[in-house]
Amino acid sequence: MKIKLYLIVNIQRLLPKHLLSKLTAIVAESQIVWLKNFLIRGFIKLYKIDMSEVENPDINFYSSFNQFFTRRLSADARKCDENNLSISSPVDGSISQIGQIHKNEILQAKGKNYTVEGLVGCEDIAQTFHMGKFATIYLSPSNYHRVHAPCDCKLIKTCYFSGDVYSVNTETCLTIPNLFTRNERLVCYFRSTNFGDFCLIFVGALLVRGIETVWKESAHMENRLPQYNSFEEKNLLFKKGEELGCFKYGSTVILLFVPKFQWLKNLTSGTALRMGERIALRTE
Repeated sequence: MKIKLYLIVNIQRLLPKHLLSKLTAIVAESQIVWLKNFLIRGFIKLYKIDMSEVENPDINFYSSFNQFFTRRLSADARKCDENNLSISSPVDGSISQIGQIHKNEILQAKGKNYTVEGLVGCEDIAQTFHMGKFATIYLSPSNYHRVHAPCDCKLIKTCYFSGDVYSVNTETCLTIPNLFTRNERLVCYFRSTNFGDFCLIFVGALLVRGIETVWKESAHMENRLPQYNSFEEKNLLFKKGEELGCFKYGSTVILLFVPKFQWLKNLTSGTALRMGERIALRTE
C-alpha cells in the first residue's frame, strides 16, 4: 500500500499538471459534434450517470463536453431541507473529513493537518474559525458539479489563489502535506443571520479547468497572484439551496463555520451526500 501511494504522489509531482489541465480544457470545450458526443456517451457509460434526473437528457442539447459535465438537474431531482435552523449539503459528493477545528488546525487525513490561515490565506478571516467546525466534501467525476448555498446568506468577500492542481482523492490526501492549501481555490466568505460568518471554499484539482460563480467572478489559473474582491456593498443575497457556482471536473468543497450547531451524528468519513440534505442543526 505504501509503495502504491508513493508512486501515485510522485507521478503527480512529475506530471506537467497545469499543461494537462489546459489540454483537457481544449478537448472538453470542443464543439466538434462527433467528438463531444463521443466523450459524453463514454462518460455516461463509464460513470453510470442517471440521465433520468438531468434537466435535459438529450446529449445533442450540449454544445461541448464541459456543458454536459456542468449539467443542471431537473427541478424535482433534489429537495433542499427547509428548516431555517439547519445547514444543508452544498453539493453531491462524499465526506472526506468532518469535525471540529482544533487550535487553528483542520484534519486532512489521519496524521495530517493543515491550518485555517493556510487554507483561506487571510489572517483576519482565519481568526473567526480557529475553534470552529469544518466539513470537507469530495466530488468525484460522476457527481453533479454545481455548488449551492448551505443556508440563507450574503456574500461578503472572496479570495482567489491560483495554486497547484494535485488530485484531491483519498490517496493524495493521505500523502501530500497541506494539500488543500497548495491547490487552486476560491475562498468565499459569507454572512448568515442564523449561523454567523462562514466560508465555502471551492478547491480545484488535477484536470479541473475552471471554477465558475453565478456572480461572474474571474478566477483563472493564469492569474498567479492572489485576487481579493469585496462584495459587501453589492448586496449579493442567496437563499438556501440557491446555486453559487460550479466546477469543470471533480474536486472538493470545504465548509468552515463558527460553533453554533452540531454536525449530524451519522456523518463520518466516506458518507455519501446529496445536495440539499440536512447535515447540521443549530443548537443555540
